[in-house]
Amino acid sequence: MVKAYIAIFSIAVLLLIHFLFRRRGRSNGMPLPPSPPAIPFFGHLHLIDKPFHAALSRLAERHGPVFSLRLGSHTLIMTLCAPLFGAGTETTSTTIEWAMSLLLNHPEILKKAQAEIDMSVRNSRLISVVDVHRLGYLQCIINETLRMYPAAPLLLPHESSADCKVGGYHIPSGAIEFKPERFENGRFEGLFMIPFGMGRRRCPGEMLALQTIGLVLGTMIQCFDWGRVDDAMVDMTQSNGLTSLKVIPLEAMCKPREAMCDVLRKFMNVHPQTTAHDKQKENTVQQSMEKKKTLMYTRWVVGLIG
Repeated sequence: MVKAYIAIFSIAVLLLIHFLFRRRGRSNGMPLPPSPPAIPFFGHLHLIDKPFHAALSRLAERHGPVFSLRLGSHTLIMTLCAPLFGAGTETTSTTIEWAMSLLLNHPEILKKAQAEIDMSVRNSRLISVVDVHRLGYLQCIINETLRMYPAAPLLLPHESSADCKVGGYHIPSGAIEFKPERFENGRFEGLFMIPFGMGRRRCPGEMLALQTIGLVLGTMIQCFDWGRVDDAMVDMTQSNGLTSLKVIPLEAMCKPREAMCDVLRKFMNVHPQTTAHDKQKENTVQQSMEKKKTLMYTRWVVGLIG
C-alpha cells in the first residue's frame, strides 16, 4: 500500500513540474501553432513513424535541417569518449586475462598461435594493428574466449550439469571445450556469441576493443614464452557480478624469447654497443640465470607491453 502512495505522489509531482515549465515556456517564448495533444515529458514522439532516424530524414528532406548534432565541441567529444574508455578498460583487460588463462591451460594452442605469428610477422619487428587482422588463428582464439567468457555476460551459462553422452561422446559435468578451430574460415561467426550486442544497441567500442585485445595478446605471445607457476592448471572460477572476473587473479611465468631479444632491446631504447665492464656484467648475470635455471616470475599486468 505504501508503494502505491509513493507512485501516485511521484506522478503528481512530475505532472506539476511539467505544468509549471510549460507555462514558463509559453510566457517567455512565441506562441506556437496548434498541434496534436502531447504526452507529458515525451511530447509528440509517439506520433513519429518508426524507425526514428528514417522519420527525421524524411522531415529534413521536406522542411530542411530540423534536427542536427554538432560534434565539434570539445566538451561533447570528452563526454562521448569518457564512457567509451571507462567501460572498455576493465572489460578489455578482463578478456585478455581470460585468454591467457585458457592458453596456459592449453599450451599446444599457445604454440600454434606463436608459430602463426612467427610465420606471418617474423622476428624482425613487433606485431602491428595491420597484422592483427591477418592472423586468423589469433582471431579464432579471441572469438572463442569471448564465447566462453564474455566480459559482460547477459545470458545463463550453457554447460553440462551432469555426466552425459551426446552423439556417442562422453561429456563430463561442467565441461566447456576450448576449441578456437571452430571459428576458422569464418565458420559459425556470429552464431555462437554476440558479446558486443547486435543491432542499433551494438557496443560502439567493438572495433577498439578487438584491436586492443588482438594487439596486446599477440605481442605477449610473440615476445615471451609463457608457463604456469606450478604444474597445477590455472583456476578458471568466475566471480559473480555484471562483469566476468576471475576469482583468483592470473599469475604466470614468462621469459623473453631468444629470437625477439634484439627487437625488445630496440623497443626499450637500449643501445646495442656496450662497454667492456657492461659486457662482463651482462655475462655474469646470464651465467647466474643459466645456473639457477629460473624463469622470470611476473604477476599479471595487462599493460606489460604498452
